[in-house]
Amino acid sequence: MSALHIHFFSRFFSGIYFLLMCRLVACPLALVAQSAIPVTVVTAPGLQGSKTPDVLIRPDTGNVLAPQQAWAQFEKGLFQPFAPSLLPGKFEYERFTFWAVFSVENRSDSLLDLLVRIEHYRDTIWKVQQGRLMPVAHIPKLFPVPLARPLLPYDVRTLSCIQFYPRARDTFLMKIRHYRPHTSFLPVLYDPSMYEIERVRSVQYTSLFYFLLFGVLFTVFWFCVSQFIYQRDAAYLWFALYLFSLLLVTWRNIETENPWLYSTYYLAPWYWTKTIFSSVHFCFYTLFIHRFLQKEGESTVITHRIVRVILGISLIAVALEWGLLLADAFYESWLLYNVNRLTLTLLSIWILGRLWRNRKYALTRFLLAATLIALLGELLSLLLIYPASTLVSGLGILLQIAILSFGLAYRSNEFQMEFRRLQTRHIWQLEENQRLSLIARREEIESFKNRFYANMTHEFRTPLTIIMGMADTLKAHADAQVRNTMAVLIRNSQNLLHLVNQLLRLSKVESGLIQMRVEYADVMQFIKITGQSFVSLATLQGQHLHVSVVPDHYQTNFDADFLQQILSNLIGNALKYTGPGGKIHVKGYIQTSVPNPALIIEVNDTGKGISERAMPFIFDRFHQGDQDSNLLDGVGLGLALVKELVDHLDGTIQVKSKVGEGTTFRILLPLQAESRLLENNMTKPVLPGAQPESATDAWMPNAELPVLLLVEDNQDLVQYLSAILTKNYQVLHAADGEAGYETALQSLPDIILSDLMMPALDGFGLCSKLKNDHRTSHIPVVMLTARASTEDKVKGLQTGVDAWLVKPFHREELLATLSAMVESRRRLRMLLKNNDPSVKDAYSPWIEKEKAFLEQLNAAIEVHLSDSEYDVSRLSRDMAMSRMQLHRKLKTLGEPSPALYIRAYRLSRAKTLLTSTDDTVAQIAYQTGFNDPAYFSNCFREAYDVSPSEWRKEPT
Repeated sequence: MSALHIHFFSRFFSGIYFLLMCRLVACPLALVAQSAIPVTVVTAPGLQGSKTPDVLIRPDTGNVLAPQQAWAQFEKGLFQPFAPSLLPGKFEYERFTFWAVFSVENRSDSLLDLLVRIEHYRDTIWKVQQGRLMPVAHIPKLFPVPLARPLLPYDVRTLSCIQFYPRARDTFLMKIRHYRPHTSFLPVLYDPSMYEIERVRSVQYTSLFYFLLFGVLFTVFWFCVSQFIYQRDAAYLWFALYLFSLLLVTWRNIETENPWLYSTYYLAPWYWTKTIFSSVHFCFYTLFIHRFLQKEGESTVITHRIVRVILGISLIAVALEWGLLLADAFYESWLLYNVNRLTLTLLSIWILGRLWRNRKYALTRFLLAATLIALLGELLSLLLIYPASTLVSGLGILLQIAILSFGLAYRSNEFQMEFRRLQTRHIWQLEENQRLSLIARREEIESFKNRFYANMTHEFRTPLTIIMGMADTLKAHADAQVRNTMAVLIRNSQNLLHLVNQLLRLSKVESGLIQMRVEYADVMQFIKITGQSFVSLATLQGQHLHVSVVPDHYQTNFDADFLQQILSNLIGNALKYTGPGGKIHVKGYIQTSVPNPALIIEVNDTGKGISERAMPFIFDRFHQGDQDSNLLDGVGLGLALVKELVDHLDGTIQVKSKVGEGTTFRILLPLQAESRLLENNMTKPVLPGAQPESATDAWMPNAELPVLLLVEDNQDLVQYLSAILTKNYQVLHAADGEAGYETALQSLPDIILSDLMMPALDGFGLCSKLKNDHRTSHIPVVMLTARASTEDKVKGLQTGVDAWLVKPFHREELLATLSAMVESRRRLRMLLKNNDPSVKDAYSPWIEKEKAFLEQLNAAIEVHLSDSEYDVSRLSRDMAMSRMQLHRKLKTLGEPSPALYIRAYRLSRAKTLLTSTDDTVAQIAYQTGFNDPAYFSNCFREAYDVSPSEWRKEPT
């Protein structure tokens, strides 16, 4: 061997030695830089259950590492053994990514096919061989798919399979994207046969619960659908939709635990529907509450506005989540999901509070209990982990459905009861309508009879009047025998006319056409006077008529005409059926033993009496009884009229009679609250509408009514006139002409009602003074007197009397005359204001007087035209009138207020000066009493629609 060969071999072995030494030195260094990979051993015949391999783990916050970079980090020893403390909390949401390294050693002699399960989105496992990374598993899939090797009989989502060679050790790098908490974070290895056994064992109780929940929801759902189709009640529709949304979620849970039932997973993965399901639950439940509590109109708990707000929140949440998912922001989508659940929970608490405030209603209590239970289940599910969270939430839903089902049944029963009540009321209404129809028919027939009677009686009155007139004419020109015959004819014609008038009055009362005229007066004196008017007739017939009242005076509201007709008919019948020497007693008294005081009127006679057989029919129209009746010579109208009038006054009439002994008619008329007993037999003036002394509200005159001055010296007449005038006028009173003149000067009334015969100054003198005084010349005067001669009327018209009423007067006539006078003066002012020539000619005397007053007024203003300090107070003093007198005088004449009148006169004079002089506008303003030319220009433009300068250029 040559030296060259020796040198070559020595160098070769030296190199080998160096490499061996480097290898010996590098191995300890590598062990220091890289942690030892934990090894999970699998022996024959495979796994007898699940196996979670031991791993080294490294967080990758923000998902910034690539697989090669993660392996490089592992080789640098930056991985550490797994501990639960490394995982984020339940409500921490960032892009948490973890890298894990583990080794699995197959010590059997068989090729093992093992399942690997991991429940996180887009997790990938690489096998590391000689520094190279080869992907061997990608789980879970987006949708269920078959395994690469058919190890299971159904499609899977969270599983993949890895092969392990005999007597070999494999190292794996795994990327885990953690976006929500799960019961298992690390991968789990299964033998395929053992996986199915363990899966069934782990979900057998929760799966049973889900199937039970699904069955309950499905049954109630179809029941509500059928009820909606049958009843068309929207509450059933929204409850059915709420149940349908719960059905979908329950079916998702069933699919998770029973892979052979996969169906909805092929439509969309769970994380794409989580927010829409929670929002749909709440929206449908809100709409259900809204309709459940809504009978008529809008619910007070869930209004339309609240429904719109909740629907808007839900739509926004769903749109945001889908936007995040499309942007691959899965962590943020889960954060939004829990925020949405928290928001809906807070809204549920708020709705719970509104239900609590309305808990007095039975339907609200059902909703309150159901919502409270569901809310408690939801709150607990937020705090617990799967599967306890789902079970608690499902149990709350089951109890909620049970309570709401009872609530719907209760509500349906309430609606049925209400329907029965409405049906019963409708039947009653139909019966009532039928009864009213019959009554209306009878009233129509009765009305026809009344119209027939009224028309016939009107027709009777014309020939009767002709007969009576002709008989009276013949009586005046005939001999004694013919005059006696005519007297009989006239007397019977008068009786027939009286019967015709009674028949006409009775038809009016029955038809409701007659109007009551209630007055506040002394009813006892009225009864006494009416009864005593029959004394002369009773004396003429040889009878004794006595009238007594207790007390002598009693003030109350009553209709004098009605009461007079009642008394006249009863007393007339008593006189008619009581023979000579008989007695008739008319009594009036107040009965206080009943709850409300009543006026009792009794008419007792000692006449023939009424038989028991005729008694039930005495108030029937045209009933005369049998042959034994003592009413045979009558026609049966008087008592029928009395009965109708008493009924019209809400009173009652009673009859007691015995044949041969006499008859007593007893009438009871209710008295009103303001009735009162008058003390010391003195009639006290009472204001109309006045309340008793115990009343708290006093009568006050209406300031908008026209003012009437009543000049009358008779206090009783003053009281009566005040009673009928105060409703339409503000009544002032003066006792004589002098006082009336002074009062007229002070108040300037709208109209004066005066008596003629008065002390100090009579009506003629008062009217003359008023018409000759420019302050009161415009006031119309109505004379009320008993003097009705033509001479008196002519004298009154010559002194200025505007109207003449004769005592005794009729109330309607008085009111109509006064109203016509006030209205005519108002119209006259309007016509004069429009410069109607015909009106000025017709009323020239009155116009001349008022024209003289206005000329005097203008002259006073003209004297002080340039004095800007000349105002209403000074003008009133110059006219010898008060401010109020001047104001009312101008108002009566149709002129503006005194202040506006002064300004209008100044502007009118300024308009004349603008066209007749060359003075400047400012000078004319000062000449007419304006201190400020600008103010003068504004007033001028306001009055004439042009400026002073424009007027001067083009006067119109």
